[in-house]
Amino acid sequence: MYSISKKLNLLNHVARIVLLIVSLLALYFFYLTNSGHKELNRWGENLIKVYHNYYKNQLDEAKVKYRKDQIEGITELLDLKDELSGIRNGDRLYPMKKDLYFMLSRHYINQNQSDEALKVLNELILYSPRDLRLKQKRISLLYNHSDKEKAVIEAGKLWNKFPEDNRISNQYCSMLTEQKNYTAAVHVLNKKLNYYKKFPHKIANVLSIYWSEKKGFSANKRKTVALNFLPNQIIEALFTLPKGTSAFRVDFAGEVILKKPSLYITSNKKTKIINIWEEDLKLNQMNKDGELVFTNGAEDPYIVVPITEYSKNNTLRVVFRSQITKQNVPFWIEKMIKTIEKASPKLLADKCKLCTNLL
Repeated sequence: MYSISKKLNLLNHVARIVLLIVSLLALYFFYLTNSGHKELNRWGENLIKVYHNYYKNQLDEAKVKYRKDQIEGITELLDLKDELSGIRNGDRLYPMKKDLYFMLSRHYINQNQSDEALKVLNELILYSPRDLRLKQKRISLLYNHSDKEKAVIEAGKLWNKFPEDNRISNQYCSMLTEQKNYTAAVHVLNKKLNYYKKFPHKIANVLSIYWSEKKGFSANKRKTVALNFLPNQIIEALFTLPKGTSAFRVDFAGEVILKKPSLYITSNKKTKIINIWEEDLKLNQMNKDGELVFTNGAEDPYIVVPITEYSKNNTLRVVFRSQITKQNVPFWIEKMIKTIEKASPKLLADKCKLCTNLL
């Protein structure tokens, strides 16, 4: 016999189905009686927005309740999880579902219920089996809160399938080093270094440039520019920005280590030089170390540059220029080599023959 909450949940599902059928019939009738396809598309977009905003509001309200009262809040989050259970990767609601599942996973970790947290992530992986970052998140949870040995085995299997992926290699190598399995860690490093020897410039060969006239950046104000590889390990990119630009963003493709990166911004025949490694610019998922500015293995590394001293009424001509390390090897590899070198210098000298040549 259904409880009251289950009956209400069932009625909610029925109401959603009825609403969807009525909406589809209305759209179909409109299509038959009106040849204005643009108007039809506008109606369709509005309907999708209503559908999306309904669940966004539900999730936002559940988060607020959770912060005030975990017991009441978690009940609402679990009810919403049931409603979104059939949403797959590619659906407009999927990012919302992912956010919800991550929140539930964190809740279970905080409650020392690692098995429940793993169940939530496993369920999400079923709907997005190609999401490598999601699989890495599951491995991290397993390693830090449940079963280190099993996590290392799973990380190794994932690495064997995707040995060229930096974040997977970094995760696996870090686990091996922490477990003092230096021989296996050096094997991972050698494979990565061999890859960079074959493809020295494969990772960083384009930049994405975003610009803004007010606040925030959007995809409709974006361009992709090629990086030119010059002698003496110099990379350079040239681009222009329209009148009225108040800030711009330089996005990097994959891993990159920059040495003395600079921007040369020309407006109205006056050029301003910005040394990125010295200036206090916003770095997203990037770090600085002396003259080096480098990505840290995350998915969205970029630098934000505000336009303050330049005339906003003129077109801007920008040159990005930097040195790169010999083979542009990710910074995490250098750190890992130093860690292993301290722990087992003879092993590193015997096994990791490429290190001295590439770094």
